[in-house]
Amino acid sequence: MSAFDVYKWLDAGPIALVKGAGHPKTGGCWMSAISRYAGEQWTDHPECVCPVIRNFCILINDLLPSDAARGRVIGPRLFDPIGTRGSLEAMELRAVMLLNACVRMCLPIAVKVNHLDYYYDFTRFPESPSFPGCTVDTVITLHAVWRTLDQLPYTPMQSDATYVALCLHKAACYIAGTGNEYASCRVESLYRAAGHVGTAYETCLGAGGGIKKPENMEDWIVQNVMPVFDQMVAIGSKTPIELSCSERDLDCAVQRF
Repeated sequence: MSAFDVYKWLDAGPIALVKGAGHPKTGGCWMSAISRYAGEQWTDHPECVCPVIRNFCILINDLLPSDAARGRVIGPRLFDPIGTRGSLEAMELRAVMLLNACVRMCLPIAVKVNHLDYYYDFTRFPESPSFPGCTVDTVITLHAVWRTLDQLPYTPMQSDATYVALCLHKAACYIAGTGNEYASCRVESLYRAAGHVGTAYETCLGAGGGIKKPENMEDWIVQNVMPVFDQMVAIGSKTPIELSCSERDLDCAVQRF
């Protein structure tokens, strides 16, 4: 892997964090910026980042309401995803953590707006990622929520809530291994699971209005989403990347955001 050349970056100046993959001359998303800083080709799929974390970072980047908010929220954590691509076990634990977090944040909203919140006990979804995957009970429960919402009379809220539950059910299937006929390998299954969780977040809280968009999206992400990111990054050990600068220079680079 190429050296992480922060000196070169400092000479060129920081990349503006924007929505979408972007361009090296005009700015890019969190992952596109990392691809440049890690010495890779410009892409929003850098090889040095765990695919589950990569999908989550792209979601965070695009949910933030402005470029200024991206600088404030992502800037201090800009380099944290680098080197997270490692063991399959760590990737599985991250996928489970991501699913559990979205179930706890978004599914209660989806069922509550349709007056079904008394049906489901969300404590059945464990907070700890210490088990080796998603249980069949989780798949069955999410399927039941999805089918119940799907049978309600149509309203825009009902449609969005149903889609949230469907996406979470699909994610659980991929993690549990029951949706793997659509994936060529386990890594792709977990990547697809993270994508479905991201779609659930977008549908529930996204720029289009969502089921219940927070009044202050930046504060909501800082309080509810970034702690999940921090926990996911802390799982497993990072792949060492040769730094061509001192830690002090790296700290200065982050502070320039």
